Amino acid sequence: MIRIDNKINCCGCSACEQTCPVHAITMRRDKLGFDYPVVNEKACINCKACDKACPIKNEFDPRIPSHVYAVKNKNKEERMASSSGGVFSILAKDTLAKGGTVYGAAFDDKWNVHHIRINTIKDLHFLQGSKYVQSKIGTIYKQVKNDLQNGRKVLFSGTPCQIAALQKFLKQKHPNLTTVDVACHGVPNPRIWEDFLKEQTKNNGKIKKILFRDKSTGWRWNTYSFHLDISEKTYIQNVWKHTYMLLFLHNFILRPSCHSCHFRNGKSNADYTMCDYWSIERNHPNFFDENGVSALITYNQDLPQCMLCNSELIETNYEDLCYGNPVLQKSLPQNKDSKFFYFFHDNMRFSLDVSLKIGLFLMFCRLTCQKIIGSTLFVARKLSSYVKWQK
Repeated sequence: MIRIDNKINCCGCSACEQTCPVHAITMRRDKLGFDYPVVNEKACINCKACDKACPIKNEFDPRIPSHVYAVKNKNKEERMASSSGGVFSILAKDTLAKGGTVYGAAFDDKWNVHHIRINTIKDLHFLQGSKYVQSKIGTIYKQVKNDLQNGRKVLFSGTPCQIAALQKFLKQKHPNLTTVDVACHGVPNPRIWEDFLKEQTKNNGKIKKILFRDKSTGWRWNTYSFHLDISEKTYIQNVWKHTYMLLFLHNFILRPSCHSCHFRNGKSNADYTMCDYWSIERNHPNFFDENGVSALITYNQDLPQCMLCNSELIETNYEDLCYGNPVLQKSLPQNKDSKFFYFFHDNMRFSLDVSLKIGLFLMFCRLTCQKIIGSTLFVARKLSSYVKWQK
């Protein structure tokens, strides 16, 4: 029976829920807003299937990449619709052209994020672009299994923990399955995203479009945009001035397990890893492009023909890539002041923006005090050494 004694040991992947033969497990939100499995002990038959499907309890081994490429989709329209260089679009179109199915994260009509299945190219736009919210899996693993049993090719994209969970759920390697994970900073709190949406639409009507990575000002500028139907206006804001993205980037609202992730360093067992090539200007300045450049990591497999035909690419170095994408190797520590953010937002009912500002102020004060104390101790040690030398 799956038991979560420490929430740091659950990534919310839903593998245990979907693998239970008697449907004794459901995913429910805790008081912070993250989903965790809850077991109906009366229905449980103690078959241990949930424990065997847990990707944290049954980790894959770390892997060393065989090749790393900087990639740009030759189709500019597809690249502009993507977060970086348009790698996923190439792989997805190839799978769909062969009669296969593609799975990935998409917004629903309320702007929450779920994994969905598509089987036509016209629906590809639903899966393009980054969504900085933890995606609900639902029954997607079962749908993937059904497609594979019916002989269809499947491309599955997701966070590293979702890739590992899918493979534990399937129990065996399938030749028709291709998996692609993303370099993951961590998954933010879905409830905080819902609170943000409520605050945005309180006096401004419905949201018609959201782009976490708007390229209208260039790929490197990191802009977020949303379009409100009441004003017919698109609001564009740098992510370092945007409340929700600041909460995400300063690690206030990440899932507890993300701070000690079990799936970095290739441990998701994905076929490919894709990410922004943030250090491209440093490593390959002549390949830099303001429309976006992806990095594609392979593990003991050749690049598919579709990538060779539909992209510009150069081989690069993994250590150089990690310079701009450290999350490929390391988890980010939880912000020590996140408890203050949650206190003021959840208990005091302050807005996200006010709660964030309080959290950032307290973080600034704490770091400043640490520097002052550190400097004082350094000077004290030097003076002590000097006095002893004089004697």
